[in-house]
Amino acid sequence: MVKTAGRAKEKSGTVMPRISLHLLTLGMFAVCFLTWNVWSSYWDFRAARTQTARLDEMIKQITEADQFMTTFARLGASFGDTRWEEHYYAATLQRERLLTKMGRLSPKVFSSAEAMEMNTLKMAVTAQETKALEYVRAKKTDLADPVAFGEAYEKDKELYLEKFQQVVEELRKNLAYDLTSYRQKALTAVVWGACLLPFFAILHLVLVKLLGRFYANREQVLLNE
Repeated sequence: MVKTAGRAKEKSGTVMPRISLHLLTLGMFAVCFLTWNVWSSYWDFRAARTQTARLDEMIKQITEADQFMTTFARLGASFGDTRWEEHYYAATLQRERLLTKMGRLSPKVFSSAEAMEMNTLKMAVTAQETKALEYVRAKKTDLADPVAFGEAYEKDKELYLEKFQQVVEELRKNLAYDLTSYRQKALTAVVWGACLLPFFAILHLVLVKLLGRFYANREQVLLNE
């Protein structure tokens, strides 16, 4: 009977330390999670802001490349000089690389109907520019000028630029939404962290003190026995 009572007393004496250790462990996990959440939210927000800056720079470079392509094709057609063809294709490669990078920012936007139409118009404009340069290479400059300066080219170019701006605006909206979302997420994480971290710090101190008192009292009881 005495042995059974002793075991019950010993078992009940281990309940508090176990609960306290569980709470301490839970608190440490919670602190780690909050810290990771704040850090992750900050880097998501920073990445979205960087993407917005990259988009602005790519738009500028693509616009310049488009202008260079038109200029080089028309210079070649006007002067019958095939040397402009090399510059034209260099600008074309640069534009295509930039458009590919831009598409990675938001694949959903670049698979939309507007983006498909933009791509169709872009190819139509490019086809007319390359055709003019082919005429120059074949020494048919009288045929190159009407292509490079014709109404069909001007119309397709204008439509392409309009569609390009529409796609760009859609990209801006998507990135702005992501930026706002990540900013809100970061602020929420900071607020929760500011509220809960002090609570867990106080809880940790209280539990450590309670455990210290518990073991001190237990040691005193064992010495008295």
